[in-house]
Amino acid sequence: MSNSSTPASLPGEKKRKKYGKFTVQRMKHPTGTVYWRVAGTINGKRYRKNFQEKSEATEEKQRLEVKQRAEQNYEKVVMTSLSREECEEAKIAFKMLEGRKKPLSYYVRYALDRYREAEFEQTVETSIDEYLKHKRIEHQRNIITAVQLRTMTTQLTKFKAEYGEKLLGEMDPELIRNYLNNLTFGENNSHISPKTFNNKRGYLNTFFRFCVLKDWLMLNPLDKVPQFTIKAKRGSAETITAEQAEALMKYVEDYDGDPDNPKRKPLPKGIFVPYFALCLFAGLRPDIRTGEIGRLKKEHIRLDTGVILIEPEVSKVDEKRAIKIQPNLRLWLEKYPLDEYPIVPNRLEYHRKIIRKKNGLDHNVLRHTFISMIVGAFQSVGDAALQAGNSENIIRKHYLDLKTEAEADEFWRITPEGTSLPSNLVKVGGRFDESKSLQVI
Repeated sequence: MSNSSTPASLPGEKKRKKYGKFTVQRMKHPTGTVYWRVAGTINGKRYRKNFQEKSEATEEKQRLEVKQRAEQNYEKVVMTSLSREECEEAKIAFKMLEGRKKPLSYYVRYALDRYREAEFEQTVETSIDEYLKHKRIEHQRNIITAVQLRTMTTQLTKFKAEYGEKLLGEMDPELIRNYLNNLTFGENNSHISPKTFNNKRGYLNTFFRFCVLKDWLMLNPLDKVPQFTIKAKRGSAETITAEQAEALMKYVEDYDGDPDNPKRKPLPKGIFVPYFALCLFAGLRPDIRTGEIGRLKKEHIRLDTGVILIEPEVSKVDEKRAIKIQPNLRLWLEKYPLDEYPIVPNRLEYHRKIIRKKNGLDHNVLRHTFISMIVGAFQSVGDAALQAGNSENIIRKHYLDLKTEAEADEFWRITPEGTSLPSNLVKVGGRFDESKSLQVI
C-alpha cells in the first residue's frame, strides 16, 4: 500500500486548515482490487494512508483523532514518571514562562542559588537584635563611637517596628525603597531630604551586608536601592551677627516659658542659659540626643584651668579636644552655675524649639557662629579647627572671612546682664586675657 504526506500548502494552492476531519474511504485500483484510505489534516499537514482491511483503516483513524485532539489542546501523550500533581505544576511553570527566552531549568537553578528555605531564615527582628549585639561589642572595643552606636540603634529600631515580624527573605528592594521614600520629619510631615535618605539607607545597607556575611541572605536588597546623587552646594556657613547673638542671650535670660501659652507655669528665669551659652560661645554640637552637649558633664568644664575638655566619648569624631573658655563665657557660667542651672534642663527640646523659632535660628547656627567668630577675632584657622573639631580645610572653605575682626571682638564682649569684662583684655594664644604690665627691675 502507498503512503503520502504533503506540506501544509503548495505554491498556488489555497491555504489548508491546520486541523481537518479524518475519514475512511473505500477505494478501488484499476485492477479491480478494493482498499481503504484514511485521509485528513493534522498540524497543517495533509495525511493519507492506504489499508487492505477496513478494520485496520478504522483503527488508524481513531488513533489519529486522539492525536489530533491532543495537539489541539496543546498536550502531548508522553510516558512520564511525574505524578498528576507534578505534571500540573510543570504546566503552570511553562505557562508563567511564556515569552521568556531562557528554559525552565535556568530559572529553577537561579531560584535554588538564591532562595533560603523559611525554616533556615530569621525574622528581621531577630537579625537586628543580633546585629546590634555585634555592634555593642565593637563599641566596647572602640571600633565605633557611642554616637554611631546610638544612631544606628535608633534607625534600626524604627525599621524593626515596621517589619520586625517579616522574614529576611521577604525584604525585597521595592519594599525597602518604599519604606525610605515614605519617611517624614517635622510637624508638617515633610519628606526627608536626599542627604537624609542616603544616610538612613546607609544604616540599612550595613545591616543587610552583615546578614549576607552571616549567610542569612544570599543577596543584599539594598544593592538595587540606589542612593541620591547630591551635588556639592555647600558654601559659607550660615551664622548670626553679634547684635543678634546679644539679643538671643538677653531673650534666654528673661525666658520663663512659652509666651504664647497663658496657662503656663513660669520657669526659673535663665534656666536655659548654660545650654545656649555653651553652644554659642563654645561651639558644642547642639543635639541633646546625638550631639556633644547631651553627653557633656559639668566636670568637663574646667573653670580653674580655663578649658572645656571634650573627651572621646563626648566627641562626634571620637577624638579628645579642648575648647578655651573665653572671659565672657566664664561670666555666663559663673552667673548661672551648673549646680543650679543644668546643661540639659527638663523639657529642653520643647522650649528650645520655641526659643529658636522666636529668634529665627537654624539647627547648627550657634556652632557656625562660634567658629566664624573665633576665626574673625584671632585670625587662626588652625586654632579654630582644634577647638571646633573640624579640619583646617573645612574651616577655610566654610568659615574664613565671614566676620570682621571688629564684629568678632564685639561678639566676645557679650556678657550677662549686670556684669562686664575688664577693660584691659588682649588677645594671647587664641584667648582674650588681661594684659599684665611689665615690671621694671
